[in-house]
Amino acid sequence: MGTRRIGAAAIAVLTGTAGLTIGTAAPASADSGQLLSIKSIGDILVDGVHERVFVSDPDTGKVVATDYSGTELGSALVNDASHLALSVDSSQLYVTSPKGRAILALDTTDLTQTAEYSTGSVSPKDVAIAGGRIWFSYSNGIPGYLGTIDPATETPTLLLDRFATGWTGVAELATASAAPNRLGVASYGMTAILEVSGDTATTVGSVLTNQDVIDMAISPDGDQIATAYPGDNGIRVRDADDLTAVRMLRNDLRPVAVDIAADGSIAGGVSSYYDGFDGYVFAADGTLIKEFSLPDLGQMARHAVAWEPNGHRLFTVSTNGSNALVLRTWTNAKQAPSILIPDGPDEQIVPGGAVTVTGTLTSPVALPSGTSIEVVRSGTPMGAVPVAADGTFTFTDIPAIDGALTYTLSYAGDVYHAPKSETVTAWIARARSNLTLSGPSTAVPGAPITITGTLLSSISVPVPTGASVSVLRAGASLGAATVAADGSFSITDTPPGEGTWAYEVSYAGTSTHLPATATASVTVSRTASTLTLSGPTSATRAKPLTITGKLNSPVAPSTGTKVSVSRVDLEHTSGISLGTKAVSAGGSFSFTDTPTAGGTVTYRVSFAGDATHTAASASKSVAVSRTTPALTLNNNGKIYSYGQTVSFTARLGSTYKNRVVEIWADPDGGDQARRLIKRGTVSSSGYVTASIKLSRNTTVTAVFAGDARTAPRTVTATVGTKVSLSLRLSQYYKTKKVSGVTYRYYRTSGSAWVHTSMTGAAERKVYVQLQRYTKGKWQTWDGRYFDATDQLYLEGAGLAGVKLRVRTAYVKGGSGDSLNSTTWTSFQYFTFTQ
Repeated sequence: MGTRRIGAAAIAVLTGTAGLTIGTAAPASADSGQLLSIKSIGDILVDGVHERVFVSDPDTGKVVATDYSGTELGSALVNDASHLALSVDSSQLYVTSPKGRAILALDTTDLTQTAEYSTGSVSPKDVAIAGGRIWFSYSNGIPGYLGTIDPATETPTLLLDRFATGWTGVAELATASAAPNRLGVASYGMTAILEVSGDTATTVGSVLTNQDVIDMAISPDGDQIATAYPGDNGIRVRDADDLTAVRMLRNDLRPVAVDIAADGSIAGGVSSYYDGFDGYVFAADGTLIKEFSLPDLGQMARHAVAWEPNGHRLFTVSTNGSNALVLRTWTNAKQAPSILIPDGPDEQIVPGGAVTVTGTLTSPVALPSGTSIEVVRSGTPMGAVPVAADGTFTFTDIPAIDGALTYTLSYAGDVYHAPKSETVTAWIARARSNLTLSGPSTAVPGAPITITGTLLSSISVPVPTGASVSVLRAGASLGAATVAADGSFSITDTPPGEGTWAYEVSYAGTSTHLPATATASVTVSRTASTLTLSGPTSATRAKPLTITGKLNSPVAPSTGTKVSVSRVDLEHTSGISLGTKAVSAGGSFSFTDTPTAGGTVTYRVSFAGDATHTAASASKSVAVSRTTPALTLNNNGKIYSYGQTVSFTARLGSTYKNRVVEIWADPDGGDQARRLIKRGTVSSSGYVTASIKLSRNTTVTAVFAGDARTAPRTVTATVGTKVSLSLRLSQYYKTKKVSGVTYRYYRTSGSAWVHTSMTGAAERKVYVQLQRYTKGKWQTWDGRYFDATDQLYLEGAGLAGVKLRVRTAYVKGGSGDSLNSTTWTSFQYFTFTQ
């Protein structure tokens, strides 16, 4: 790296010379970028006396000069221009020419060449001015060395091999602006600090490194040396008194450039094509204070970081997305971030209240004593607020206006601290008054009620002491209630009658608190009453029984309250009063009764209600015993002919009063309903008779409904009914009795015809049974079901002399239904002859 040194002369301007653009230096601007007319970069050097930036371009073979804004002012052709150094008085710019094996001196005002110093057979790399000599680095084969040139003599003297810089690699050189005899050296083999004067060179300290160095810088006092190695993720900083101790200033990627400012600030550049930061700035103590990224996928170039001597601007050269080289000026590179954290009111402020804002102002770099922040309230300046040594601050304001106020807190910053502003909002307004009510939702007529409430502020500023609330009931004023110190109050009132009464409580508000209103409703009505009864579920007639009960209500009825008792039975269907009973303190009561009638006896208890209780009633049913009467019905199990009219007689035994019996008939089948045949009073002997014409099996029922002392009774008689069924033979040629039995005779050449008929019903069939006499007895020869209307016949072929007989039947359950009892016809006998 070339010398970074401030000259003592007054600021000069470039004068018009061949190949150099005439212009004046422009003031430094905000961070900016200017394209350079170069294709490569060898080194960058800042001339603080003339406010110039010099950049060497080895590929093109030239040196360009720009002002601090990056505007090019001129250029000079130098073969293979590489590293740069500035004379102590800033009048000469020294440029190494490795291919030309020389060091050229250029006038810093116009870049005209003033001298050329040959380096003999070696190619110079870096160059530095220290101890009255021009120092340069070179390699002699593999090892590296330092050489010197004394430019002050009439014939400049070249001395080689002044200092060996180690195995492999040509050294990077740097000088200290405040220590002109200090020379920093860094190569692959070693890092060293030399004290040089004239032809004398003394090693202040050195350390073996064995790392390839890209760039190097030395602090202004010469006590620190910083190196950038391609294999590190950071910049190595070493102290002159112990170069073996390394302090690593970390960054993300491979460093390619480093420089140390006059105040010790360290800037480093890294080279990467990936996302991340491209440059870092550290305070003298190593604190990271700035990270910056290049736009347009830029990449930092080697040796391309340089501080303004005794200034605060940082200059960098980097490629852009098109691989063009850009000079950038960073005007705030040394400004560490300022962290301003204000803390305003957590709640609104009432008119006339104080707004207090506290906070902290901190930075990675310590703030100077006397730091302050400026406060502006909604556009009105309020002056400066001092920041304490620990970074805290506070201020209080009593605004005279309402609404939202914005306090803008601003720190102006300085060379080492970035400016910072934050805002705090305070809301100035009357506080919301929270008015709540609590009380009963129901009440009974004539009973006083108490409604309690609270009046509290929505913020920490309390409702003024001695506040009161006004009370309305259904729009009528009930006066005011005083609010206690804790915000509580109470209202006692007796509503004038039944109904829903609305209570409205209002607070008028003050200059600091808003009005508020709350409502509560109370429904005044008689308390619901219920009656419960318990007792036996059954009892014996004419025997005493006891029923107990209880009159229930949320408001207990008074002792002696009356309940009315009545009884409903078969003899008193509208009920008979049993008087009243008084309830005990808990609402309990009981009564004893002797029922005269049997059956279901219901006891009813009622409470008429009073001024505070609703009416209530309950009932309890008891099954009271009755005697069972004798009841009979004849003809059960008998079978009758179809269409026969049959008399059914019921006999009723002794009863209390009722002597009526009903006789019902229920024919089988779902198509005929049970029907009443007769309802009549039995004879003095207890008999009653009804006649029924039967067509189906029938269930006959005699029913006694019972009376007050005699239980109901039902008896049944089930009778069967035959069908109407006939059988007839035809087309026989004669009849003749054989052993007293009439036979019908048929020719074997013909057929015996059988005709049947039967009472009809859906799906009903007739069963036909044919038997023959064989081996001395009748045996069934055939038996089948046929439609009743079918014409049946039997052919006589092969049956000559065979005795036959036939009969038909309705078979219950077999002939298609079960409506009648099984019915058979008589056998009809026949035979066949030739």
